Amino acid sequence: MKQLLLCIFFACIQFGTHLWADFKHELSICAIFQSDAKWLPEWIAFHKKQGVSHFWLYNNLSKDAYQTYLRPYIDSGLVELIPWPIDYRSEPEWASVQEGAYRDCLQRSRKVTRWCAFLDTDEFLFSPTGETVAHILQEFTEFPGVCAHWRMYGTSHVEKIPDGLGVLNTLLYRAPDDFGPHRLFKSIVQPRKVKGTLGAHMFSYKRGYAVDDQKHRHPGLAVQEIGGSILRINHYWTRDEEFLHQVKIPRRLRWREDAEAVLRAASEMNAVYDPILMVY
Repeated sequence: MKQLLLCIFFACIQFGTHLWADFKHELSICAIFQSDAKWLPEWIAFHKKQGVSHFWLYNNLSKDAYQTYLRPYIDSGLVELIPWPIDYRSEPEWASVQEGAYRDCLQRSRKVTRWCAFLDTDEFLFSPTGETVAHILQEFTEFPGVCAHWRMYGTSHVEKIPDGLGVLNTLLYRAPDDFGPHRLFKSIVQPRKVKGTLGAHMFSYKRGYAVDDQKHRHPGLAVQEIGGSILRINHYWTRDEEFLHQVKIPRRLRWREDAEAVLRAASEMNAVYDPILMVY
């Protein structure tokens, strides 16, 4: 019996698995944000209902009243606010800024949370089954990472979302299932099993590999089949018309993208009525 217990002990050490591991948080989120504080309360409240009990939020040169919006969450311990004042001039530079924040968060989270989802503040992670994300992830503990695919939502031709209503109740149209960006995804990882970052979407692991929501090995950015029946991310990329024209397009122009191309993509995201996260 003693020999068997010793074998289990050394096997756990070898494979980086601690059967007795006790984490302060079961599921957390890491995100970097810039001047979009008014959108954060809805996003935080939604993910709390998904079982998220901690947020590492990286402030990248915000010019709005983000501290006012986040103060109650910071005071309660739900949000840990981290300054990340690194400027950028292009999309590759922005990707580097974001990846740097993710690497920092991996170090902060390794011994604190079992799972950490690396999301943007316009991405809402959920399960179409109706179960919470935290509950769904209990079936994936053998894997170091899980990839959840996007469904891209447009403006629904809403000029400006009324105060207090939120994106979930007003932005109800998305792109068709075969829309190209739906092949993209974000990762939910077990930080203690992660070796490093591979950009903003993918990670390298000490052992094993990431899977999709069907537990199939995920091929990375070369994915052909798009998941979403068990885990899915609604990506409200344009938010409302005001945000699209005043924030999104100027930002893409700064990255030397064509405004007409952005508008064409935004138009495609208003094709399919899908109010799956509508609260009222």
